[in-house]
Amino acid sequence: MVDNIIIMNKFHFLLSVFIGTFIYVMISFCFGSNGLWAESQLKEQRNILSMHINDLSKQQESLAVSYNAIQKDKDVIASYARKIGYVADNEKIIKISGLPTIYDLNEKVEKGYFKIAPKYFPEWICKVCGFVVFFVINLLLTLKNILKKSYKVINTNGSNI
Repeated sequence: MVDNIIIMNKFHFLLSVFIGTFIYVMISFCFGSNGLWAESQLKEQRNILSMHINDLSKQQESLAVSYNAIQKDKDVIASYARKIGYVADNEKIIKISGLPTIYDLNEKVEKGYFKIAPKYFPEWICKVCGFVVFFVINLLLTLKNILKKSYKVINTNGSNI
């Protein structure tokens, strides 16, 4: 009978260890630094970065066209020169009050995008959760075992019922 009690206690302890370890693994898998939650955040950042890269490539193509036009097209060069106040020999200037004479030539500059570190549960929190579950399950099984033993009815002849 003593052997059965020891075996039950070992089984309860191993069951508690298994459940605690299982909880630790599941929390780490779902919410850990390499878990599903962090992975979904990184995928979202990847999508944002790819959209940002596409916008930058479109802007680069537009700037390349403008650059080639400024270098080679005489009409474009003349229009930019007029915007900053230059005139040709055969042109006359008419100034209208209230209008700015110099135009802003800067292209629209996109804001930078900075990588944001994904949020996750640190490893120590996962381990503490697993240990707490192990401790609670082990305590509950031990209390159940103790209560089960205390309610055993003993016959007057000394045998258990």
